[in-house]
Amino acid sequence: MNAESRFIVGIDGGASKTAAIIASADGTILARHRAPGSAIIGRPHDGAISVLAEALRVLTDAAGITISALDRVVLGLSGIDYADEQPLQVRDLAVGLGLTPTQLVLVNDSVVALVGATLATCSTIVQHGTEVTLAYRSAPGQEQVFDSLGVADCFDIRHKAVPLVARMIDGRAEPTPLCRAVLAHCGVRPEHFAGWVLRDREARARILTLAPVVYRCWQDGDSTAAFLVSRAVEDYVGATAAMARRLATPGPFTACFGGGTLMAGGPPLMASIGQRLAEVCPDARLAAPSFAPEFGAVLLALQGLGLPHDRILQRMEGGVLDR
Repeated sequence: MNAESRFIVGIDGGASKTAAIIASADGTILARHRAPGSAIIGRPHDGAISVLAEALRVLTDAAGITISALDRVVLGLSGIDYADEQPLQVRDLAVGLGLTPTQLVLVNDSVVALVGATLATCSTIVQHGTEVTLAYRSAPGQEQVFDSLGVADCFDIRHKAVPLVARMIDGRAEPTPLCRAVLAHCGVRPEHFAGWVLRDREARARILTLAPVVYRCWQDGDSTAAFLVSRAVEDYVGATAAMARRLATPGPFTACFGGGTLMAGGPPLMASIGQRLAEVCPDARLAAPSFAPEFGAVLLALQGLGLPHDRILQRMEGGVLDR
């Protein structure tokens, strides 16, 4: 069977969005699909299964095939955290999606983020989108999730800005332009801010889009925004250093940073990360992700079909995979 008659699907499912791709086994992208989040906790719930099933239907229709014709479906989902839960998760997802267990590969979303970010042998990733995913590897196929449960917490400028603004409103902190910018972004008056945070149904969504507001104030010289950004940089680099210590072989490694919340800081933020990274991890080579996580799922599927690492690299460099 030639590559053109074999098909793979790669899916990245997080808390807020699901990104999916269908490709032929030579890496040619045939169709893409975006949908709401499909993260799970424990057993897959009906909502996640429905989103994933619709994604498969759209992709296979676009390719003119049936689900049974898929060689491999790689799901990188937020919430795949416990090894003892995975057999049941695989079974439920396979049944719910009309797949056989041999067609399905289920991994944490941080794994597909790292695979898409770089094919460098020794590498780490800090991916900060709606949530934070962290992973590292010492060799291709040996990706390891770092702090997948988030108990150690990663500094999030969006959520950390909220109490600082509340303190500026009530007088416990000196007001800076960040306070006015956040209130304007949220569309709320100062006296209503606390109640809005706790009671308004739209508050969470607004807070999740605060990153560009903080970064703009930071670049304009706001001291509170600068404090938030410096704490975030310190935590991103600290997580990278911790992952670097887990790499099997000390020495040079590729340190990737990506995700919408992080990338909203643009070149100035990456420059700050690079400067601090050089101080803490002189062996690190700073890099933006080469491909989005859903492409990482496709690459993982290609690896699962036996395509050698160097061949995958050649196809990426040759533009067979289309970002």
